[in-house]
Formats: sequence, structure tokens, C-alpha cells
Amino acid sequence: MEMPADPFPTPAEPERLEALALDIVATMVAALTELAGRGIALARRGMRDLPLVEDLLRRVVYLMALRLDVPAPAPSPAAPSQRGDTPTPSPDAPSPPAARPRPGLEDRYLRRAQALADAVANLDAYAMRMARWIARQASENAKRLSPLAVAPAPEHAEIAKTQPAVPVLSDLYLLVLMALGPDTS
Repeated sequence: MEMPADPFPTPAEPERLEALALDIVATMVAALTELAGRGIALARRGMRDLPLVEDLLRRVVYLMALRLDVPAPAPSPAAPSQRGDTPTPSPDAPSPPAARPRPGLEDRYLRRAQALADAVANLDAYAMRMARWIARQASENAKRLSPLAVAPAPEHAEIAKTQPAVPVLSDLYLLVLMALGPDTS
């Protein structure tokens, strides 16, 4: 008798885990954009879920970027201060604009929800942009090749040097668990 596949993918099944995470993101982004413009109480509620969805999407985009083959970028020219040139001040430079008040919670929520919807709609472009960033970091021998805020867990530190997807898949797995909520069965 053949056992059915585990319905919940693990980090050992990156394609299934990534597909589930993307499905969760798409569903949550649709729900979050529906809340936009419906008052402060719903914006507050949506703001609690935004960070989780943003974290899920960042990891999916990063994993997609790791699979892209991007040529190493051309070396960037040195900044004027590094070359020894001193930039001449422009006497006709406009004064900086007056500080504007911080947008309200509803506006901030709407902007973040729209940014998520844009990222989901243009996933390939975001992955390519991330792949270029990773290639640029590597070409400059930067210590940090991942834009994700959290360093790999100690048990993943060594493997992350050669297989950067491993710790991200573990993070993605935990985030998916959080998004799906506790198992009450």
C-alpha cells in the first residue's frame, strides 16, 4: 500500500515549500489589499499581518534569485572622494524641501499592501533585481551576500557559505507554519 505524500512540505522539498509559501503570500496579499481604504481599525489589523507576508515574500524572491544566472556586473567607478577628486559645490543648488508630516497609518498600510501586490504581480522582475544585487555583492567580495535581515542559525552557518538556500528554506518553513497557524486537529 502506497503512503500518500506528506501534505505539508518541508525544507527538504524546496519546490513544494516555495510553491506553498507563494500561494499563502498571494492569498494573504489579496486579503490585505481588500482591507485598504476601509478605516483605521482594519488598517491596524492588516498592519499586524504585513510583516509576516513581507518576510515570506522576501524569502521566496531570494530563493528565486539564487536560481538565476546573472553575469558579474562591471566594476563600479570609484566615488569622487575615493579618487581624490573634490566635487565642486553648486551655488545654485535648490534648498532641500520642507519636511512633510508622516503619512497616517491608513496611508502607510495602503502603500505597503500595494508594494506587496506589485511584488507578487512582478515576481520575476523582483527576483532578477535580487539576483543582480547578489552578483554585485559577490563581485565586490562583500561579507553579506543575503539581503535578509537575520543571519543564519548557528547550525546553518557553515552550509550557508556554499548552499545559501538551506537556511532560507528553514526560515521559510517556520514562516509558513506561522502563517498557517496552530494545528488544532
